Amino acid sequence: MGVNGIYGLSGSGLDVQSLVKAGMLTKQNEYDKMYKSQTKDAWIKSAYSDFYSSMTTFKYTTLSNYKMQSTMNAMKASSSDTASVTATANGAAVAMSHKVQVNTLSSNAYLLSAQAITRSNTAAQNSIYLKDSVFGKIEAGKTSYTYNGNTYTTKTAVYDTDGTTVKSYTLSGGTDSSGAAVDDAAGLAADAFTTDVSTYNIRSTTGSYTGSQVSISYDGAGSWTGDQLSMNSNGQYVLTDGSGNQTTITDNSKLTIQVNGTSYAANADNLAIGKKSTDSSYTFSTLSAATEVSATDKAISFTVAGTADTLTADQLKKQTISYTFADLANGKTYNDLVSDINATNSNVQASYDAANDAFSLYNKTGGAENTITLTMAAADTTDASGNLVSNGGTYAASLFNHLHLAKSADGALETESATSTTVKEQSFSSGSSTQITGAEGSVTIDGKTYTGIKDNKITVSGVTYSLLNKTTTAATVSVSQDTDSVISSVKQFVTDYNKMLDSLNDKIYETQYSDYQPLTKTQEASMTTDQITKWNEKAKSGLLYHSDILRNIVSSMREAIYTPVESVNSDYNSASAIGITSSTNKGHLTLDEDKLKTALAADPDCVYQIFASEQDNYYYSDDNKKQDYIKQDDYKNTGIANRLYFTSMTDGLKSISSYAGTSEETDDQSSLGKLITNLQTKMSTFKTQMDAYETLLYKRYDAMETAIAQLSKQLSTVTGSNS
Repeated sequence: MGVNGIYGLSGSGLDVQSLVKAGMLTKQNEYDKMYKSQTKDAWIKSAYSDFYSSMTTFKYTTLSNYKMQSTMNAMKASSSDTASVTATANGAAVAMSHKVQVNTLSSNAYLLSAQAITRSNTAAQNSIYLKDSVFGKIEAGKTSYTYNGNTYTTKTAVYDTDGTTVKSYTLSGGTDSSGAAVDDAAGLAADAFTTDVSTYNIRSTTGSYTGSQVSISYDGAGSWTGDQLSMNSNGQYVLTDGSGNQTTITDNSKLTIQVNGTSYAANADNLAIGKKSTDSSYTFSTLSAATEVSATDKAISFTVAGTADTLTADQLKKQTISYTFADLANGKTYNDLVSDINATNSNVQASYDAANDAFSLYNKTGGAENTITLTMAAADTTDASGNLVSNGGTYAASLFNHLHLAKSADGALETESATSTTVKEQSFSSGSSTQITGAEGSVTIDGKTYTGIKDNKITVSGVTYSLLNKTTTAATVSVSQDTDSVISSVKQFVTDYNKMLDSLNDKIYETQYSDYQPLTKTQEASMTTDQITKWNEKAKSGLLYHSDILRNIVSSMREAIYTPVESVNSDYNSASAIGITSSTNKGHLTLDEDKLKTALAADPDCVYQIFASEQDNYYYSDDNKKQDYIKQDDYKNTGIANRLYFTSMTDGLKSISSYAGTSEETDDQSSLGKLITNLQTKMSTFKTQMDAYETLLYKRYDAMETAIAQLSKQLSTVTGSNS
């Protein structure tokens, strides 16, 4: 090859590259012709693909709507008593009046707070924290506490400086209002709550002992010196004798309490000794493994279910709500309870109304079988070793009782009896199950009674009734044609039809620019992006000019409109009879609304029949029954919408699919797809041949260069020798 691939060796003067390019010109032109043809075919395929998509939408979305009775024969219903029953009508309804008596309403299972939520912690009556509804509060520094009408003295200060943290709770005894001796330590302790230690001391056991069974040793001297051992506001133990004389214990390590042969150190875990007022016996209580719970033990546990069916083990697991004592201490609220109930997938929903301090539960589905079932966990027990097993049922029941839940039905809370005005609140206890059921509705329509209504809606003969209130006298529901809706639907059909027709005609009559052919890569390389875009706009114009496929679709669409529907036994059996006519503008439709109104007044059913009439002789368009079924040989008795659907669009889509496929993909066995694929193969083969021919030309011109160089050298030698 010459120097730089341009000029020959030794000054041969040959422009090899130009010579090769000239030699390749014919073949390059032939390749470019194939490239442009392949590009244009791909453009045509894409244009048909666009029509396939728009026609598919027109068929399955637009035309399907105009085949429906509810669209082309829309009916409306009105009620004489809209406070009790309302109604809507579909196309299947008949214009007539119906007598409707609402016997009972269906309702959802529904529980609602009959009054504001109460709290055991009387100092926190507006609290949203669950612990305040379950556990009471003993005020700091007090030496006595009243519970269930009984007065108890405390052994230790129980709250920190902010009055919220309980360290421990103890008591020494008490008397009821009549002065009789009582011992309700367990009940009182159950209302105390601890938060700042790993063990929550909220339960205690008690026993009664005679004076001989109780003794106190202080500073090594064993004696019973007082009627009572208690703690003052400074947290110091105080011995009080029968005369009221007190001894303050300054060193608790020197104090030992012995009850029934068992010694107890003076510490915060031990309760005090108290003397009963009548028989000189004494009470003693201490915390033990059997009376203590840890932070991780269950404080509240219950199951919420939405049906009366027995729950599986998996359902029980998903629908059981459990909180530990730590959960409560760390601030679980009513809102947390709502969220956890709603997350159980039980179909039961909860809500908390902070403004009214009210809680509610309801089943999202009405009917007697759709219930609210609340099952409290079992009461606390002890295991074989005497250790407390905290099941969470006691406090779960306490929580729900504080909610004051009552059943709601017919828009009012259930009362104790039919004649009572007192609301009947639900009662909960550990291990119990409470089930609230919904109710089913009943209505009498034209003398026939329908029961088992779950959502206060029922559809009979094309009319859907919404039941709102019981009635003592039957309401009248009148059904008539919704003329305005029918007219609106016909107007929309004309608009949709014209839009589809216009898109077809636009392509059929689109201007062609024969001077603008697809660009080659070489041509594009010398142009700007904007120049290429503008060029291609012209080149793509008119690709479907006078397309036989599109013209046949337009012709079929126009025939569907103009041909009378012979199955309609009426003077109004054609599009023109109801005011739909064609202008001279390429089949563009217009609507005479006055003519349509006249037709509807004379024959209310004519519009639906003209559009949606169909016969029962269908066959499937392919052997696998995957495509649309098509009507056979009964075109004249078929409605306009069905003609357009089953003939115009279906046949048109098949033609497009056969010729150009359904997308831009070429591997679809369509005529254009095969043509493009064959051209691509031919171009690939031809390009290989071109490369080989170009290589051959370079070799030939390189050989010519070499020969010229040798000849030049020989001539130079001869010339030099002669000189």
